[in-house]
Amino acid sequence: MQTATATNMGSAHTGKGRPGPLAPRVAACDPQRRARLLAGYQLAYRWVVSAANWLRRWLKSPSLPREWNAGAVGRLFGPFGAPRLRKVIAVVRGVLDRFTRGYSKGGKTVPTTLACFPASYDRCRTGLLGNATIYGTLRFCPQLLERGVAEVAKVVLHEMLHQGLGVGDRRHENCQGSKHRCYREGALALVESGGYDLAGRNIDNYVTLMRLVGSRSSAQ
Repeated sequence: MQTATATNMGSAHTGKGRPGPLAPRVAACDPQRRARLLAGYQLAYRWVVSAANWLRRWLKSPSLPREWNAGAVGRLFGPFGAPRLRKVIAVVRGVLDRFTRGYSKGGKTVPTTLACFPASYDRCRTGLLGNATIYGTLRFCPQLLERGVAEVAKVVLHEMLHQGLGVGDRRHENCQGSKHRCYREGALALVESGGYDLAGRNIDNYVTLMRLVGSRSSAQ
């Protein structure tokens, strides 16, 4: 346990005196879509804060390995191990930093930019919901912004996790997504097939974990 708990989550909580997220820039969105996108962004942030705080508390548990293996974390990332724990902590901490500290570009800090694709954008017509560029510009399709806030939050978080955090859309023959990308709950196929390393680098396993914890669902 000493190896596992050596990774410090830091001051993840955002209680009194703690900064909230940097206000994102919003581009090319009408008022209704802007409001839905900002609501999704705020909800995604709350999920991440909850997950960071939960992990920070969980590190103190003497039964952490057993709880990991018996609960949702084991189903998402495979059997407990110190490297897997450190990876989960690093990714959650990293995306929290994206929300609260932004991105370093040219020696300056820049906040996330949220943008709306026009309805005429071809890829939005063929199933795309959103995408991300390297320096924190996240763009979303109109059909996503017609859904509930929680659905928007999941895609916002997915796209933020593309931003240099060592995770991505892993591919595996057992997954049903486009070109066998392991999207959404389908990412569970990675652990079920023994692909633990891929599971630890798959974006949507982290989205699921943070949504479960942030939604006050039991992680067990």
